[in-house]
Amino acid sequence: MPDSAGERWWHRERVGPRVPLEVCQEASGFLTPRVDPTASLTRLMSEARVTEAGRSRARRHWLGQQALEETTLLSTLVDLAEAGTNVVVHTAGGRRRAGLVVAVGTDFVALRNGGNCLSCVSFSGIGAVRTKEPGSRAHIERSAQLGTDLRTALADFAADSLEAIIWLSANAEPIRGQLRAVGTDLVMVDTQLGREHCYVRVASVEEVSVVVSG
Repeated sequence: MPDSAGERWWHRERVGPRVPLEVCQEASGFLTPRVDPTASLTRLMSEARVTEAGRSRARRHWLGQQALEETTLLSTLVDLAEAGTNVVVHTAGGRRRAGLVVAVGTDFVALRNGGNCLSCVSFSGIGAVRTKEPGSRAHIERSAQLGTDLRTALADFAADSLEAIIWLSANAEPIRGQLRAVGTDLVMVDTQLGREHCYVRVASVEEVSVVVSG
């Protein structure tokens, strides 16, 4: 409350000229620390590095995501073949075929499993592909991608009269016999030691396995 003279109580003991606040703080031991002029710059540089690191991670993630979104079954299988990768192919018919990816056609993938057994699975018959350990790159002597389709591969097998096992889409019972000839849209198979012929629609072939030399 104001005293009789109209002054506040904190003004009563004031004598002499008004003292600057800084001097009062210094005299009372509460001197404000002096600011390092480089501290702000150092802090800004550190924050900039953190921000740039975050942006770099975001860019890498975006590029990886973009590459994944543009990946196709064909390109994935070619990469696996050229890397000499062993895979397990889960077919739409419920079978599993394990082997080394040795070639990729325009509509099928060829797996060599163990010895000389070659399995060609059509893209339409592939449900999933699971990778295993890498195989030997010695198997990959040329480009893994073939400019051919399954029908042409069947024609090549028929030219050598190879014994084959053919699985059809939505059919659990395979067709076994010797490949004889391939037409525009079908393949002829000799069954029962040549006593019967079976004409198979190429578009229905999910998988064909043959024994090849070499």
